[in-house]
Amino acid sequence: MTVNFNTRLSDDGEKLFGGQRVFSTEERERLYQDLLADFFEQLLLFDKISIKVERDNWPLAILIHELGLDLTQECIQDGTIEIILWTQQLFITSGENGKTDDLSLGGIPPLHAGRMTSPRHSDPEESIKQVFKTISHQYSKEEKKRFIQRVAYRIQGDDHNLTDRTKSLILDAYKANHLADIGLPYDRDPDRLSYEQRRRLLLLAGDIIDVSYMASKNYCSMNKYNSTLIAESTLKNIGKSLRMSGGMEEIAKLEKMPDLRNIFREQKIDFRSAVKFRNKATAMKFREWLATATSNQEAEYITKLYVDELVNRSGYFDTVKSKLVKTFFVTTVGAGVGAIVAGQAGAVFGAAAGKAVDIVTDFSIGSFDALFLDRILKGWTPRFFVDELRKIISDNEEN
Repeated sequence: MTVNFNTRLSDDGEKLFGGQRVFSTEERERLYQDLLADFFEQLLLFDKISIKVERDNWPLAILIHELGLDLTQECIQDGTIEIILWTQQLFITSGENGKTDDLSLGGIPPLHAGRMTSPRHSDPEESIKQVFKTISHQYSKEEKKRFIQRVAYRIQGDDHNLTDRTKSLILDAYKANHLADIGLPYDRDPDRLSYEQRRRLLLLAGDIIDVSYMASKNYCSMNKYNSTLIAESTLKNIGKSLRMSGGMEEIAKLEKMPDLRNIFREQKIDFRSAVKFRNKATAMKFREWLATATSNQEAEYITKLYVDELVNRSGYFDTVKSKLVKTFFVTTVGAGVGAIVAGQAGAVFGAAAGKAVDIVTDFSIGSFDALFLDRILKGWTPRFFVDELRKIISDNEEN
């Protein structure tokens, strides 16, 4: 199972809606749509999305706003989405009266570990209640109560000891002069570091906390981390998400269609259709294939593997015996299946095959060959996923 660890819904949600920064209407909309396109892609490429929630639960507010209450509940209950309330915190403190000059900071430890214990940040039920206060749609008391009952117990907590372990790891690495390459050589006592140096330590610690958690869960992520302390094996796991995303982009180029992010931006498929599609066997098989195909290869290599899958499934009809089978299928389509085969068994077969003919009424015999016979006689290929995407896009454009 591929699980993508998502921190962006929380980080960007806080920036966009938490009052940390002031955005123009255009900039806010652009950033928000980019955030949604990122999540849309993850829905189709990964078996599960694990969402880290720091501070206020903006991710859940965004999900309810975009997917609706019922679909959000469904995704959490069936394991498509996992929500983790992240209460542990590492922070730096200023000197007396909030001063951050070297003299004021002297003697103060560079990093402090703590936890957010307020109910809205640590209790699943209270966190959800707070979410309902931030979204514009007014749900009834019964709807809210039912949602809380079915979702709250599925919201998970974090690793309580991770911040303390990370703080010790970072300080030990600094004292061993392992951070010189990122501008933190061991040339002074940790308690004498400047405010800017403390900020670098804090950013590094944040990376370590995330990847340590991911490593413990065997999760991957589209987040970009630049830490010299991250183990190579963990970096490979992080890169897996990026390779899967890049691999899908290469397939889209090959098939001359928009990539998943642009499919969302151009409003070709909405979230409801995406959730419905991701649960189909075709999409699940594709995710499995993509994860395997990109596990040890660069994204650009995916096109060769993709074409190889198509080539390996061809050639069946090159044998004399299979040509006879092909002729039989094509003839029965051309003449009307039930009329070709005599007797009761023929009538049953004709009725069943007739339904298949109805599906391809608008296609030529050649198209029927490609879309139907290939699937029956040659097996699954990753193009089925692309074909289904095209069909959903086409259906949405007609409606």
